[in-house]
Amino acid sequence: MNAPLDHAVRGRVIALLTREQVEFIDKLIIDARFSTGNRLTKVDVMSALVQGAMAMGLSGVGLRDKQELTRRILAARSNPAERRKHPRLKKRLHIRLRKRENGSEFSFATTGDISMGGLKVYLDSPKPILDFHQGLELEIRDPEHMDAPPVKATAHAVWMRENGNGAASMMAGIELTHVHSEDMARFSQLLQS
Repeated sequence: MNAPLDHAVRGRVIALLTREQVEFIDKLIIDARFSTGNRLTKVDVMSALVQGAMAMGLSGVGLRDKQELTRRILAARSNPAERRKHPRLKKRLHIRLRKRENGSEFSFATTGDISMGGLKVYLDSPKPILDFHQGLELEIRDPEHMDAPPVKATAHAVWMRENGNGAASMMAGIELTHVHSEDMARFSQLLQS
């Protein structure tokens, strides 16, 4: 029974799901298709669910059953403030961001809140420009001091969702991975002013 896996099957996982679970996945696919015109596959949906759980930092330590895992997922989703290492400050700053991998054009955003570890941004772009855990380049500016050089940082998106109110069409949670050393003092000052 330990024969090598066929190349087409290698790396795939077959999930045994209930009818209700399969219908939920199908509904996600249909909703995405009709609301955006994009077609997701069941593999896309399952992969996204796993990526979301990974982004929440779920642990299997002490995990007894799938009900316990469900409780952990719901708890991680409902209390993001308790997981933060740095306090968030309500502050409106101007952000330019782009994908690191292809040096694409910058998109513009404003912050809803910010900390030493990350920020919540409101994006004006009607199309999602971010992917989960994709490397980003950021330039952060105080709108009251636009003549000052920007704080440059690298980051990645940890969550995204549509913004139901206001002009910005998307909201995203951005985790900072590195603030350039020459900008660290100015970044700290931005958070204190």
